[in-house]
Amino acid sequence: MCGIAGIAGRLDDRDALVRVMTRRLAHRGPDDEGFWSSESCALGHRRLSILDLSPNGHQPMANEDGTVLVTFNGEIYNFAELRAQLETAGHRFRSRTDTEVLVHLYEERGEDFVVALRGMFALALWDERRRRLLLARDHFGQKPLFWARLGKAILFASEIKALLACPALSREADPDAIDTFLTLQFIPAPLTGYRSIRRLSAATVLAFEGDGEVRLHRYWNPSDGEPRLITLGEAAEEVDSQLRRVMREQLVSDVPVGVLLSGGIDSSLVLAAASDEGAKGIDAFSIGFEETAYDEVPHARHVAAAVGAKHHVQTVRADDLVEPSKILDTFDEPFADVAALPTMVLSSLARERVKVALTGDGGDELFGGYQHHLVAHWMARLAFGAKPRAAMARHALRLLPPGIRFRSTWRLIRRSLEALGQPDWRTATTAMRSTLDHSAREKLYSPDFYAEVARSDPYPFVSASPLGDLDPARLFRVAGDYVLADQLLMKSDLSSMTVGLECRSPFLDVPLAEFAASLPIDLKVRGFHGKHLLRFLAARRFGREVSRRKKQGFTMPVDRWLRDALRPLAEDLLFSPNARLQAYVRATTLASLWRAHQEERADHRRILWACLMLELWLRR
Repeated sequence: MCGIAGIAGRLDDRDALVRVMTRRLAHRGPDDEGFWSSESCALGHRRLSILDLSPNGHQPMANEDGTVLVTFNGEIYNFAELRAQLETAGHRFRSRTDTEVLVHLYEERGEDFVVALRGMFALALWDERRRRLLLARDHFGQKPLFWARLGKAILFASEIKALLACPALSREADPDAIDTFLTLQFIPAPLTGYRSIRRLSAATVLAFEGDGEVRLHRYWNPSDGEPRLITLGEAAEEVDSQLRRVMREQLVSDVPVGVLLSGGIDSSLVLAAASDEGAKGIDAFSIGFEETAYDEVPHARHVAAAVGAKHHVQTVRADDLVEPSKILDTFDEPFADVAALPTMVLSSLARERVKVALTGDGGDELFGGYQHHLVAHWMARLAFGAKPRAAMARHALRLLPPGIRFRSTWRLIRRSLEALGQPDWRTATTAMRSTLDHSAREKLYSPDFYAEVARSDPYPFVSASPLGDLDPARLFRVAGDYVLADQLLMKSDLSSMTVGLECRSPFLDVPLAEFAASLPIDLKVRGFHGKHLLRFLAARRFGREVSRRKKQGFTMPVDRWLRDALRPLAEDLLFSPNARLQAYVRATTLASLWRAHQEERADHRRILWACLMLELWLRR
C-alpha cells in the first residue's frame, strides 16, 4: 500500500512541487520514496512494502525501454495469472511485484488494461510516447484518488493534503459539497469540500492527453441481469467456495496479516475463511467501549476462540476520542461518519503487530445488511399503487405513539413509512437515508446558503422512477456505488493508512460481487432480517450466537458524549460569535437542536456532529 502523486503538463517548479506533495503522503508509505520526471510529467511515490521487499519493488516503475511508467497504490490479486500471460507474449520482468504487471499489460491492451485487473488500486500511468496520463480507481473505490486542473496542467494524489501543497490551487469551499455533506454526512464523487479539487469515481479511468483534454469513462458496472434461480443451500456453497478462493489470494504477503474483527457476521466469516485457508492462529483485533450498548467485544471474543485466533482488544473511552480535529488531519475535508475515530484507534492497535489487515467491508452492501435494504424489499411488495400506498403510510404515521420519534426502532418504522409515502425512488431514498429532507434544509440553512443550493439534488445517481417500476435490487447497487466507495471505503483507507496499515476487503472481489448481485432478494432479505444468506453461513460455522445477532454497526456513543465529555468543546465551537458555520446554518435553529439533544427530547447526534466537523474544517 502506498501513496502516489504527480503532475502532467507544464507548471512552474513542477518537479519540486511533486516532491513536496509526495512527502505529505509519507504516512502511507514509510518504507521508500521515489521520483521520476520528464519534460511533460513528474511522478512521485511513497512505498509500504508488502510484496517483494527488495529494491526491485521501487516506484515509479517502468517498462523495458522506459517509455511507460506507473506509480501505483494497491494490490492486484490476479497478478500471477496476468504475469504468466504476459511472459508468454514475450514481456520480461525484473521484480516479483504486482506493480510491474501494469506497465506490460498497458503495452499489450492499451487504455482498457484496467478491465483485466482484480484487486484494489489507484494508479497513474504515463505514456511518454503519446504524452498521455491515465488515472484509474478500482471497481469499488477501495483506494482513493483526487485530481485538480491548474491551467494546462493536471495534478493528482492519493489524498487532498498532497494537492493542497500547491499554493496556486484555490482553497474556496464548494457550496454543493457542503450541502451534500450536511445531508449525507460525507461527500460523494466527484465532489470534494473544495471547488478546485475533484474525487475520481470508483471504476473510472481519467485520460489526460497532450492537448490538455480530460476524458472520463466508467469501465465496469455490476450486472443488471435477471436474478438467477438458485436455492439457499446452493448459493451458500458458492459464496463459501468463492470466499475461500479470495482468501487464498488475499493472504499472499511478505509481511504479517491480521483481521479486524467486530464480532459481527461479515468479519467473523472473513476470520473463519482465513483460518480455514491456513492462517491458523492469525491475529484478530477488536475495540470495545465502556458503554455496553456499543461494546461488541464479547461477541468478537467468542468468534476468535472458535477459530483459535490470537485476539487483541483495546477499550476506548470518551477521553481517548475528545479531539475530533484528528478526523480532519486524516480526511482533509468534512467527514461525519462517527466510526472514523474508533476505526483509527483499531488501525493503530493492529499496526502494532501487522502491516496488512482483512476486513468485512462490503458484506452489508452486497448481501442486504442495511435498514434501507429492508425498506426496499418491503416497498417493492407494497407498491400496489402510489395513492393507496401513500394514504396507508400517512395513516400509519398518525397511529404511531407520541414521544417515540427518536428511538432507533421506532425511527426506522417512521422513516420507512415516510419512504413508502413518496412518489418515486429518489424521494424515497432521500427520506430513508438523509439526515435532512428538503423542509429541514430550509429550516436549518441560512437564507443565502439555502438560495444557493436549494435546487441541488444530493441523490443524482438514484432513478426518479415510480415505486414499483424499479427493481429494488438496483437500490442495493446504488448504495454500493457511492456510499461504499466514498464513505465506508474512504473511511477505511484513510483511517488505516494514516498509521501505515493496508486493509484488504475479501467480499469486494469482482466475481464474488457479481455473483451476489445476481441473487434473488429473498436470499438476502427474509422477513425483517437482512443478510439471510450470510446468516445461514454463520450459523453453520459458529451457531446461533453469531447468526442471530442484531446488526449493531461499528460506531461510538457520540450521542452521550455530546452531552458530557464533548459538550464544552462542541459548545465553544458551534456557538462562538466567530463561528464560520453561521454562513451556512441559522444559529437559532442550531441552538434549538442542541437544547433538544441536551434535554434528551430528541437525538440529533448526526446533524450536530456534522456541524461540528464542518466548523472545524471551515476554521482550517
